[in-house]
Amino acid sequence: MPLDDLPGEIVTFGRDEVRDRYLRDYLLRNPSADTGPGSLPYARASVMADTLAPIYANAIIIGRNVAGSTKTGRALLEEAARLGTAPLPAAGASGAVEITASQGGTKIFAGDELRVSGRRYQAIATGVYASGAQVPVQGIDTGPSTNVAAGMALSWTWPRPGCSPTAIVIRQFDGSGLSGGRDAETESELQDRLRSLRSNPPAAGNEADYIQAVTRTPGLSVEAAFAFPAIKGPGTKGVIFTMRPGTAGANRSPNTAQIARVLQHLRGRFPADDGIFVGAIVPKPVTIALRVDWRSQVPGWVDSYPWPEPGGAMVKAVTSAVDFVVSVQGRPPERGLSFGLFDRTAAQFRPKRVLTAAPIAAGSTDYRIVADTSNATSDVNYTPEPGQALCPWSDSLDSLVASVIALFDRLGPGEQCATFFDPGLRQRRIPIDPEAWPSAITNRMLSTRRDLPAGEPVGVFDVPTVRDAALISPQVPYGPPPGAPGMFSHLLVLQDLVAYA
Repeated sequence: MPLDDLPGEIVTFGRDEVRDRYLRDYLLRNPSADTGPGSLPYARASVMADTLAPIYANAIIIGRNVAGSTKTGRALLEEAARLGTAPLPAAGASGAVEITASQGGTKIFAGDELRVSGRRYQAIATGVYASGAQVPVQGIDTGPSTNVAAGMALSWTWPRPGCSPTAIVIRQFDGSGLSGGRDAETESELQDRLRSLRSNPPAAGNEADYIQAVTRTPGLSVEAAFAFPAIKGPGTKGVIFTMRPGTAGANRSPNTAQIARVLQHLRGRFPADDGIFVGAIVPKPVTIALRVDWRSQVPGWVDSYPWPEPGGAMVKAVTSAVDFVVSVQGRPPERGLSFGLFDRTAAQFRPKRVLTAAPIAAGSTDYRIVADTSNATSDVNYTPEPGQALCPWSDSLDSLVASVIALFDRLGPGEQCATFFDPGLRQRRIPIDPEAWPSAITNRMLSTRRDLPAGEPVGVFDVPTVRDAALISPQVPYGPPPGAPGMFSHLLVLQDLVAYA
């Protein structure tokens, strides 16, 4: 057998397959023997299968640990230690709160504690703060549950003199409040980070050294860092980073407090004459529109003549979850038609069915739709947003979500410059796009990815409900626009998802 035909890993048999092979061999020697369930040969075959199962499992682990990209367990930890790193611990959310203080302000000390819903946070910068000032805070507790929406009130455990007992979470430029709370790094995430370290080892203040330093910022759960050499001229380095999302599809853009913390850490780690510019990540919303043909054995489109057609209907104004105005191109809505709207917060589609649909004026293409609420045919809790697209309804729509979200979670930020000094690496993003953390959407959204761990939901063609699919929009390749040198990069984020017949 040619070596390139081998599967690339140790192949073993499952428990039932071991048992059945034993019984088959037994019958070859004694064709008249009873080998059915309850017989002595069946019991012996089952014992043998149970005995071999852990041996086979260990063989698979040993085989995978030969290659660095598939190492797990202790072997993965030893590989990380060899490369000078370790799994990133769980982190608490961080951001800023606005305080109310008496005239002359109040002094807040680093370590002063705040609480909300039993979760603890602390101030991280000592100073005198006037009323309305922003105090940077960091979660004492860790995990996604420490993320707090903007506008929420936190209570000081021991308020300082002249300070109101509550503080309000500041809304960051990306719309988040306190963000970045995350569980400990998973083995898959650590494998990705070690792969980057092996391909570009950090040394003597090079770009990889900066990238590694950013990922080691105390108290922050950094997903990936990117360097821009000579971004403002010789001797300068631009740095941006993404935060590890608490859940799939969650916010990955750092807030101002997290950016300030990374800058402080880098200035303490590298020479003072290094020109360091830590930039922000500006989300660039994208709507993904697919044409999908479902497999015959799964729920398909509910209506025999699905409505709307691609790009045919968009929410224009909203009165309530079941009463809104839709701008229609082409075929108008009719009573009894079912359609879906993507709830990006919950990462699922919400069904609606038309009870009444009437143009808001004679000859208008804007229709007021009232949804049918009888027999739970319409979701009465989800309120559409102006500008949101409608798509035909199928009970299989939710099967697309994980695949599309996973693709966006693996996108990296774009470049900060539209043109460069030379064909080399100056001002370009490191790691190089698209070799690592590609910034653009391509047809790979549809294709099967062989370079990812088994079971990872990437590639619409991998979705078991899909027989065929095509990407309608955006037109690929679709990448983010250039950012601003030393200031920010754009990152494509999922705004809306629709699928059509």
